[in-house]
Amino acid sequence: KDKKKIEQKIEKADLVIYLSNYAFKKSKLKKKILIQGGIDQIEKCKLKKIKTFLYSGSLGPWIDIEKFITDFLKFKKEKIKFFITSNDKKYFNQNLNIDNEKIQFLGFKNKRDLNKLSKKIDIFVNLRNEYNFDNNNNFPSKILHYLKYCKPIISTDQLSYRDELRNLLLIKKRNRSYVELIRKIIKFDNKFLTKKQKQSEKVIREFYNWNKIIKNLLTKISD
Repeated sequence: KDKKKIEQKIEKADLVIYLSNYAFKKSKLKKKILIQGGIDQIEKCKLKKIKTFLYSGSLGPWIDIEKFITDFLKFKKEKIKFFITSNDKKYFNQNLNIDNEKIQFLGFKNKRDLNKLSKKIDIFVNLRNEYNFDNNNNFPSKILHYLKYCKPIISTDQLSYRDELRNLLLIKKRNRSYVELIRKIIKFDNKFLTKKQKQSEKVIREFYNWNKIIKNLLTKISD
């Protein structure tokens, strides 16, 4: 509602930093820069086969987790599990409380415990409601946590992503279910996973590490 007022204020800034590629492209400001990163350490882990999935973050109507769980539970015979870490226990109990061993709600995890869990997980899940267009202006910061492990990441399609990030993700096509994607993922072999890790590490070092980001930022300021 206050978009015009905000734009009038930031027009006077020396430099405006955007996190969303969508918002960056829509902006008419001349002094602007896009930053999607901030990874200071890469923690590669060995992967053989994908059996465990993790979503970490807020729960609510802007998240597409209900649809993901519905499709995940269609794989009754496969030995796969979906872990959820969040401080929104009330929302989970009221909307997602599922009596199924494939789905495990772990509650809130501090940074140390989340890191330990992330090293054990095979694949991360970044979920946003694709029909909530306000998400185009947001960049999911949790994805930076996922990226540093160089593991596969499932994500809904978001216009906030820059192309380099999109190429790393296993993106669910708009208006499609997760079933096809999950089926493909659990069949991934070690060769594919190793290739994906190398690709992730290369892109992270090029675009998402702090040294590169700060160098580009300083160059932009000097210009």
